[in-house]
Amino acid sequence: MTTSSRSSITSYMPQVKYTYSVTGNTYQGSHIGFGVPISGFESSAKKVVARYRTGATRTVFYNPQNPAQAVLERNMESNATALLIVIIACLLIGIGSGVYTASLLSRFM
Repeated sequence: MTTSSRSSITSYMPQVKYTYSVTGNTYQGSHIGFGVPISGFESSAKKVVARYRTGATRTVFYNPQNPAQAVLERNMESNATALLIVIIACLLIGIGSGVYTASLLSRFM
């Protein structure tokens, strides 16, 4: 787990390292999955790390065209999914507000 601090903001990012084999070739990876959150809470990062105890056997999902590209989880983290939904909602609200404002201005011109 790494800690980053700027001013008075601290964030935590889970880190794991793993070794896997594809057709007799050994690779090392460190990517957990897509959208693994950087958290303001140490407990959240520790929960992610706890899923991958040292010495445990896990399934690794790798790119068949480039086996050096791999992740431990294929699904986006729920925090990343929620963040994506919020970003899309903000964009839609912004676009809607712009269209509404433009229609009001066109009435006065």
